[in-house]
Amino acid sequence: MKPVQRYLPLFLATLLTVAQPNHLAAAAPKTIHVEWEYGGTADSFRLYQEGSLLCESRDTKTLAMDCEAFIADGPTTFTMTAVGRYGETPHSAPFTLAPPARDEFGNSTPTASFKTNVTTGQTPLQVTLNASASSDRDGSLIDYEWDFGDGHVGSGKTASHTFYHPGTHTITLTVTDNEAATATASASITVKETRRTTYPANKPPTAKISVTPTSSSSYQFHAYDSEDADGVIVGYSWNFGDGSTAQGPYAEHKFTKPGTHIIALITQDDEGATARARTSVKTTITLPQKKDAAPIIPPKTTRHKVTVAWDYNNRTNIKAFRLYYNNRFVCQTTNPKATQISCLATLENGPMTFAMKAVDKKGKVSLLSQGLTYSPGSKENSAHD
Repeated sequence: MKPVQRYLPLFLATLLTVAQPNHLAAAAPKTIHVEWEYGGTADSFRLYQEGSLLCESRDTKTLAMDCEAFIADGPTTFTMTAVGRYGETPHSAPFTLAPPARDEFGNSTPTASFKTNVTTGQTPLQVTLNASASSDRDGSLIDYEWDFGDGHVGSGKTASHTFYHPGTHTITLTVTDNEAATATASASITVKETRRTTYPANKPPTAKISVTPTSSSSYQFHAYDSEDADGVIVGYSWNFGDGSTAQGPYAEHKFTKPGTHIIALITQDDEGATARARTSVKTTITLPQKKDAAPIIPPKTTRHKVTVAWDYNNRTNIKAFRLYYNNRFVCQTTNPKATQISCLATLENGPMTFAMKAVDKKGKVSLLSQGLTYSPGSKENSAHD
């Protein structure tokens, strides 16, 4: 004969539903709800009370049943077996049902129990609580009070609370039955500080001055060689040392007095950081010439209005669009929805090459297009991506 399967059922839970208060009729029948697990095959399952068969279930899929039983005032032991083709398995490990304590009036103390949706998280942490597992053996629960451990309280079978401060908070539930008996249950919630996104520290720009004399007292100044490694230079301030100032990457100035003049440049990037540079020029005053003075802008360069249009699909977190000429910054727009920009630039005559770049809020630079050729006389040059 093939041996009996010996995979024992696991007696998981019991739930008493009291037909009437124990202190009024201790011998009254109670309904026991039983749930178990079993890894083998069976035709039926049997529940024993103190070694005597109490009830049997032939539903082998549900693995749960309700039985009528007389429960004594003291602890009661239950076991289960599985019945199959080759007989009945040995009894499972015993499950002892102990009735709750009673007060001096014979009322059974209620049971407090609750579940939380989370036990840990970052601020602000919202926690929902459910005390449906709380019960009263010989009556009903009429009150649920919550202490969230952070100075706030609540009430009801279900509750919700948000923790705004990090730390370990102990949530305490107090239930009260219809005979004014109480019971408590507690659980801890660990709340951590929310991690904040950090960005690399801003690097200041550089300031570099280039000088081109156009006469004994007139000069051209530009700061096109100034750079910002993680952003863009948005401000250029010139001081010519004679009370005159100018703004922008390019400036022209004529000195009215001879001597040595200290030229100062301050550049400022898009994060507010600045850099300084100084140089000096020596001027002499000459008598007016019959011929016109040399042009302020050398013949090889001309001031042009450059208009560039572009398409760019990924505009999330865009900080600026920038136009470069020979790797030198020309101008920018900080409108993330912009599709066109116009600006004046001093450029060499003939075809010129530009590049258009996009910069996100973290300083990452993306090249929209390069090798854009501009020819004097054309009205518009476009970049598309």
